[in-house]
Amino acid sequence: MNVVTGATGYIGGALARALADRDGAGSVRGVFHQRRAFFEEPRIEWVEGDVLDRDSLVAAFRGAGVVFHLASLVSIDPRMADTVRATTVVGTRNVVEAALECGVRRLIHFSSIHAYNQLPLDEVLDEARDRAGGAHHTAYDWAKTFAEEEVHAGIRRGLDAVILNPTGVIGPYDAEPSYLGQFFVDIYRRNLPILVTGGFDWVDVRDVVEAALVAETRGRRGENYILSGRWHSTAELARFAQSVTGVPAPRFVCPIAVARIWAPFQIAWDRFRGRRPKYTRDALTMLDRSNRLVSSAKAREELGFDPRPAADSVRDAYRWFEKHGKLAG
Repeated sequence: MNVVTGATGYIGGALARALADRDGAGSVRGVFHQRRAFFEEPRIEWVEGDVLDRDSLVAAFRGAGVVFHLASLVSIDPRMADTVRATTVVGTRNVVEAALECGVRRLIHFSSIHAYNQLPLDEVLDEARDRAGGAHHTAYDWAKTFAEEEVHAGIRRGLDAVILNPTGVIGPYDAEPSYLGQFFVDIYRRNLPILVTGGFDWVDVRDVVEAALVAETRGRRGENYILSGRWHSTAELARFAQSVTGVPAPRFVCPIAVARIWAPFQIAWDRFRGRRPKYTRDALTMLDRSNRLVSSAKAREELGFDPRPAADSVRDAYRWFEKHGKLAG
């Protein structure tokens, strides 16, 4: 039995379905918190659990061979900093404790490229890079770093665990949608008239899932594996979107320095309209200080990781959005 925490999330949902495709009905237990949302997959055994409730995790992990831990809170809203830390760090500690108690054979922990220090930007970022922890790092960066420490503490106690560090994940199956998925929806609906400079390294959700499936058997105990694709600016992503949909990409690209001044007013307007803020301080920091030289060489060599072009991910994201009625608005 494989267990997936965060199985109603973006990557977690894609992974749970891939496990069911591989191993058949009844082979996957999906842990959800409060809602099952889009996912009514009958081949998955759904159990309610909360990473902040250790006992619920113990119940969910009983009889599990492998646990894929994805439950986390992704937020670029500084007001959510304490909740992000609690969910990510304390939640991971509880997952580790429950895995040890239940005798889980292997834990695959999904961290993030944000656990690494992006600076210096002109040097290759690989698994040897020091961890995030400086004053310029966001609450999310810190949380991912400390969550990894919880996993390593479990490894020292006998847990067999592998850590995956994907970059920015895009592609199909984005049901909620995520912040990046909403970016593409907004481009299509022309709700995003202005872009900002900066960018990130983007990787397809399907390639991340495939790497996780391989890491189950081929990942080395205690090792990190960066799962990166290629760096693209927000303007390049918008042009990929235009090539798929025919909707013109926003023509104006605002410098990050100007966006930082303008951001508080945009955030206030977004909240007034009941929308998730896009260009928060944390979001702008991520776009401005993202390393363009992220290396997935280790994952390529040991896991056979072979990421597809971002343009293909954008194309398939739009196809999925259209099929599931996510573009109407």
